[in-house]
Amino acid sequence: MDLLVLDQGIDTSTAAGRMFFQIVGSNAAFEQALRSERAVDSLAEARARAHWWAEAEARGSPGAAGQAQVRGVR
Repeated sequence: MDLLVLDQGIDTSTAAGRMFFQIVGSNAAFEQALRSERAVDSLAEARARAHWWAEAEARGSPGAAGQAQVRGVR
């Protein structure tokens, strides 16, 4: 099965058309891989921030308000 787009001059029955289609597909796969990498990096960063906050609260650091302190402020 071939794709023929008249207004854009794309014809996958020719070598140039097949190459164009493969390049577009490769770009789409590349963009998907980048999105996946960014998602993994974002989740790792969020986990690191949550871990740091939990440790600070456990140490009783001045910047970490506990639930009792939060209720007292309300």
